[in-house]
Amino acid sequence: MSDRRKNPDSREKIVDLPLPALSALQLARMILSAPVPEHIISCLPAQSLYMAVQALGLESAREIIEAASDEQYRLLLDLHLWDKDSFNEENFWDWLSVIDDPDSFDSLQHFQECLDPRLTALVIQRNVAVQVNEEPTEVPPGAGWYTPDKGYTWLRILCTEAEEHRLLGRFLALLFDQNPELFYQLIALPQAATAIELEEEAYAEQRTRFADEGIPEFDAAAGLNQPIPPDRVVQAAAETRAPVFEYSPVIQPVIYDPNRIEPLYSLAEALVRSDELDALDNFQRELSLLANAAIIFYGVAFHEEKQAAELIEKVRGAVNVGLETVLERRPADLADLYKSLGLTRIYKIGLGVLHELRQAALSIPEQMLSAAMDDQAAFSIAASARERFPVLPCFFQRDGSFRAVEGTLESGHRAFTVQDEVKAVFSFLRSRFGI
Repeated sequence: MSDRRKNPDSREKIVDLPLPALSALQLARMILSAPVPEHIISCLPAQSLYMAVQALGLESAREIIEAASDEQYRLLLDLHLWDKDSFNEENFWDWLSVIDDPDSFDSLQHFQECLDPRLTALVIQRNVAVQVNEEPTEVPPGAGWYTPDKGYTWLRILCTEAEEHRLLGRFLALLFDQNPELFYQLIALPQAATAIELEEEAYAEQRTRFADEGIPEFDAAAGLNQPIPPDRVVQAAAETRAPVFEYSPVIQPVIYDPNRIEPLYSLAEALVRSDELDALDNFQRELSLLANAAIIFYGVAFHEEKQAAELIEKVRGAVNVGLETVLERRPADLADLYKSLGLTRIYKIGLGVLHELRQAALSIPEQMLSAAMDDQAAFSIAASARERFPVLPCFFQRDGSFRAVEGTLESGHRAFTVQDEVKAVFSFLRSRFGI
């Protein structure tokens, strides 16, 4: 294995990478079109790399995966193999299938070296029957058993899917060949620990790696998602700004804003034009941190690409609503306002505005809401506003009108992005439900 894989990424490299805001797909294409893709890959936070992999799809991103350092690879697996605190075995098989190479064990070896041994033990516990003998025997315990060590240990793979059976057999054969001592430890570990214990211990290690990568623990994430009520905006704006993070990398696809919502986009442009590079750097880091805090707090798995992207849009929209709210009550230069308040406080103010809307929607009596089920538009608007993180039906326009395609209301939901949308929904709910 190359020295590059063995050298963990330094935070200095990540900090100094001169990249504009890029979508995940743009980032992936830039990596693959680079003369030496490894030079870019080695500088990226693992989460940026993972979002690029998602944009391409695992099968098309093998070159990126295989070029990742060990540290990056472990985090790629952390992001892909977990649903909150539960190991996602289906994703394990998907990853194992993608890196499968009949002509080489290099990719599989890299995977084995970076996968948490507890997860390997968990997969063995779930999918392999093991019999260990004090004396070797040439007679297998039954049909389907095989021995890697001349009869001391007998294994039977329990997978019913032929492809999973083959992949796991290859995985175990390499593990025994490369590290027999670890192999014996891992097949014995399930006898000493339950599946729940193995999963909990692996999750604790994942959370430690996440914290080192700037992804907050749940309690910290909850604090970052605490709304500031609209009636406290002036008071909050006057309070001294406190630092909210020690380290958080810039996640390029998170700070990328294809819609250029205002005034958030103008704030970013003002910071780009300013000579204060630290302010722009902190802005991008704080936005990345807030997106990750929302993902943790609202319980979205990082591998759920669509859900995570939708939540990031909600975060960006809440920041913009908060910025509009502050500007409405305390007009100021955008850059100066950011430097005095910080993005986190602006985000919390936006959450406060959305929380107030949600409370209004929740105040609608259930009987009245049930009676409105025949009114598709009214029910959808009220139900969307009641969501834990309120959203807007795609058909609802900023002026309060409805958008229809061939007589049918447009389906789906989208994030609130501006104050006028919040005000329009408030107005509709008051008119329709008398709240």
